[in-house]
Amino acid sequence: LALEDMFGSAPKTIMEDSSVQEKWYPLEYDTEDIEYYLEQVLQLESVACKDWLTNKVDRSVTGLIAAQQTVGEIQLPLCNLGATEIGYGTKQGMATSIGHAPAVAMIDPAAGSRIAIAEALTNLVWAKSQAGIKGISLSANWMWPCRNLGEDARLYKAVKAASDFSIELGINIPTGKDSLSMTQKYPDGEKILSPGTVIISSVCASDDITKIVKPPVANIDGSLLLYIPFTPMTQESFNLGGSAFSQITSQLGNDAPDIKNSEYFSQCFSAIQEMVGNELLLAGHDISAGGLVTTLLEMLFANKTGGMEVDLTSLEEKDPVRLLFSESPAVVVQIGKEEQEKANSILDKYNIVAFKLGTVSKERRLDIKLHKQTLHLNVDKYRDLWFKTSYLFDINQVGEKLASERFANYKSQPLEYSFPKGFDGKLEATTTPVDHRPKAAIIREKGSNGDREMAWALDLAGFAVRDVHMTDLVSGRETLQDINMIVFVGGFSNADTLGSAKGWA
Repeated sequence: LALEDMFGSAPKTIMEDSSVQEKWYPLEYDTEDIEYYLEQVLQLESVACKDWLTNKVDRSVTGLIAAQQTVGEIQLPLCNLGATEIGYGTKQGMATSIGHAPAVAMIDPAAGSRIAIAEALTNLVWAKSQAGIKGISLSANWMWPCRNLGEDARLYKAVKAASDFSIELGINIPTGKDSLSMTQKYPDGEKILSPGTVIISSVCASDDITKIVKPPVANIDGSLLLYIPFTPMTQESFNLGGSAFSQITSQLGNDAPDIKNSEYFSQCFSAIQEMVGNELLLAGHDISAGGLVTTLLEMLFANKTGGMEVDLTSLEEKDPVRLLFSESPAVVVQIGKEEQEKANSILDKYNIVAFKLGTVSKERRLDIKLHKQTLHLNVDKYRDLWFKTSYLFDINQVGEKLASERFANYKSQPLEYSFPKGFDGKLEATTTPVDHRPKAAIIREKGSNGDREMAWALDLAGFAVRDVHMTDLVSGRETLQDINMIVFVGGFSNADTLGSAKGWA
């Protein structure tokens, strides 16, 4: 169907703008100050812990959540993606992730779009897509200071790059939104332009959400850590422009990372997907904000014990800052000893170049061998620095006392499961006919959202479940006379108008 058949001869909007040639400069830094730079990067909001965000919301509503923000022994918000089951009692589900690169877009708006899409996909790759990379859909949220000289032209380049890159990958962008007046004017005449940004959300169907690969490494002897760049290795493979590192040095840089070979990117995605589907990976994490060194630390942060011994001398790049802090699209995977041959055959099948980084260790340290020096990073020290920014934000939410308690205790409260003796996790099938089961009524109010998961739990427990709304009771349609058990489910009843946990009262 041609567009003319749908829209007829509707007038076209014509926008005119001029391209503005910006001049950016190479980053300046001292390669001897790596640990100082790392301390600053880990405390940057875009890199630091998001505990202050995840602890103030319910991350399990519906009872269908298969992967939420927190992972590992001490449940830190490090998950690559989010996932939900499509229904109770099934392994099928949907996975979603996001990506953005506003600083990269300042240097090159086209590269910013491609890197935003790449980040979303290197986050989503850890859930096996039902139809591979072509089974993924994207949503693009454009935020741009339009109608300012050069910005409409930059937006055009960014949108065209997103469209072209998605078409090359075989991915659709059926939806999105835009906010094109991201400009703030002040009475004194000063005008502030927001950096042009696209937020990419990705989603795919997955046949088995129990196979999702998460970042925390497994402390298993003989396992191997691999670095897999999603672009062929060139002089541009470790560009620093628009990175978290550039931000902490109050610079932008002129060498933005980019995707020059969409076919190779797609092959990398497919190779990781095949490993995920065959359950060959013990852990996996993308490289984005903070670079490779941040990725390695984050894979250790959610555990209470263990470290890594990593050797980066197999990578041709000699500059340690570029090696450690570049945010060019890539992933790090952990593979068990028995699965390494299978993983290598998959990489060979897709003609993917991977680099051996090292393995896990008993010491609570991240040891990184570089071309001219070796770093010995205390994992717990850097985890506290990474968590500190969250603590400072949390003070403004819950007050100094509670924020300090959380900061002091977050690493000493590991997730533990305690089951009754003899419990094997299996559920015997209910044989009692529905009309002979005890009856349970689920009472819900406007805004309640825990009713369906409670109904599923009660059904599994052998109850005949009845759905009762408060209006049913008020009108007399329901008397509860034959009910054996009543359950008042939670949720934001009456939009929390009366305050938290007071809606029922």
